[in-house]
Amino acid sequence: MASLLVLGSKPDPVIPPAAAFDAVACANASGFSAAQHGLPQPTLTVMTALLTDGSAAGKARLQALAGLSTEALIYYPRPKRGGSALSRIRRRCRDWRLTPFMLRRALREVGYGYEHFVCHPSAYYNSLVVKLAECGPELEARLAAKQASSGIMALALGIEDGRFDHFLISGFSFELTQSFTEDPNIALRGTVRSQHRDSDVAVLRALASRYPVLTTEPVVKANTGLPLLA
Repeated sequence: MASLLVLGSKPDPVIPPAAAFDAVACANASGFSAAQHGLPQPTLTVMTALLTDGSAAGKARLQALAGLSTEALIYYPRPKRGGSALSRIRRRCRDWRLTPFMLRRALREVGYGYEHFVCHPSAYYNSLVVKLAECGPELEARLAAKQASSGIMALALGIEDGRFDHFLISGFSFELTQSFTEDPNIALRGTVRSQHRDSDVAVLRALASRYPVLTTEPVVKANTGLPLLA
């Protein structure tokens, strides 16, 4: 029986005792928090394509990852959108920074290491959540409108991995946070609320109804009903 700790980027995460988990999964720059708390190298890390969008938030995350590493690195692309052929061409030209190649180059520049680089088609990720949660059309529609965050996808991929049968959620708050500084997107958007909040809450509830998912964070319990780790 093995447990996976899924660590988000909330400052001052409630880290469970070392005996409570066997491996760590991270999202974006939460590897910084894992290293600060003396946690082992992540067995998997999910990184959004937005890390290389040129924004202040993306640059800060990359710098926080300098010198760190993970076993498997999963590239999490932006979902493909419809529209006219011309609009799709324009998006492709505009989003050239968000490719797997650009992420790998940016991580190499800051000395971030990984053993495996995994890149699935964008449709794979929502399909994975739908399969694992055995969810109905309401959650499918929510995910189509706004996909789950990288942290929630780290949980889904950890479940799919097959090596773990218990899951702990730490360092999540459903807000724009970084463990190393204030998230620059707060000033840009004028809110601390994560755009992924509604999707993340719905997915956590759905996954927890089928798998043993607990949390160490009271804010997660308050929003999702997940049981707190004793």
